[in-house]
Amino acid sequence: MRIFIEPGSYRWGNLGDVIMLEAALGRLRAFWPDASITVHCLDPERLRAVDASATALDPSGSERWSRIPRLLRPAARLGRASRRLRQLSEYVDAVRSADLLLFSGAGSLTDSFKQHALALLQTIEIAIDSGAVTALMGQGIGPINDPELLRRAAAVLPRAGFIASREGVAGPLLLHSIGVAPDRIAITGDEAIPLAFAARPEAAGESMGVNLRAAPYAGVDDDVIQAVGSVLRTFGKPLLPVPISRYSHEDDLETVRRMLGEPVAQPGPATPAELLRAISRCRVVVAGSYHAAVLALSMGIPVVAVAGSAYYIDKFRGLAGQFGPACRIELTSEPDFAARLRAAVGDAWRSSEATREELLSAAARQIESIERAYRHVFDLTEAQRPLRSRL
Repeated sequence: MRIFIEPGSYRWGNLGDVIMLEAALGRLRAFWPDASITVHCLDPERLRAVDASATALDPSGSERWSRIPRLLRPAARLGRASRRLRQLSEYVDAVRSADLLLFSGAGSLTDSFKQHALALLQTIEIAIDSGAVTALMGQGIGPINDPELLRRAAAVLPRAGFIASREGVAGPLLLHSIGVAPDRIAITGDEAIPLAFAARPEAAGESMGVNLRAAPYAGVDDDVIQAVGSVLRTFGKPLLPVPISRYSHEDDLETVRRMLGEPVAQPGPATPAELLRAISRCRVVVAGSYHAAVLALSMGIPVVAVAGSAYYIDKFRGLAGQFGPACRIELTSEPDFAARLRAAVGDAWRSSEATREELLSAAARQIESIERAYRHVFDLTEAQRPLRSRL
């Protein structure tokens, strides 16, 4: 049994992506303990710490393959002498030999990450053409308005074996519009939910979790950062950073430091376990990134989401659809944003005990959906493997 995993990110700098990859590896090992698993990854040591038998594959081959015109690709694989040509061949061979291509949870199929999304669609296409089962798990898909990306998505995604959307609003609507058959789509929730649910605290904490994403795709500028900081300081509660991205160019901890205008204890959570422990101490989480929100909600902790771009508006609206009104969304574009944020945070703090069981019930339902989705992928793969062996 050969499995190729395409994770949400390659450098392990986003803790949400790491948690989703860990969850996927655990579920796949439960079905196929002895499977040969290859993961697109730039940190083999960390991968081995999670799964000692998994093999890391440098994603450079995928990126280079996506830049080669289709007519020249067969010739490009003939030479293996150089490192670059070797990476091309290793990538194509790994995908083509897989029985199952699995995308662990991600939000990469969107205009904000166009070039990466095109490379991902290319990987799906190679796997489909080789006869592998293709499964996209816990995906946040869209928005896609770029004509080139939309064309490629419409050409590839309807051929995928199974797509599990983490929300039931924007993603499924987009998939239907490009021709993906309804029986190939399931709404499951995020891949990180089971691990967060398992780490839920026995009672509400006393800290206010703080997260904000300052990146081009987030639409959050210095005015928003300062406005959020001013609002949160008025509550007089302990403010606890819960960073998701630890990449230097968009480190959430650095953004929280700028927001509060004061030193923040370093280094902050650097592993999934440390992050989950930090969130479990919170009574409310103010979140500018998706996984700060979904991890808190899955522990029964209400969230006030700060959205400044279409990308994040889609993410958070989908999350509210999965968890209900205890996931509040405040748009930075509203003229009364600060006042609305203050009211939402105050209400979330007061109602945290009352909303806890509702949130945990929503998380439990989504965990059941995730389990059914993985069982479906197992059945699809086991049915397809005998057919592939005859090719």
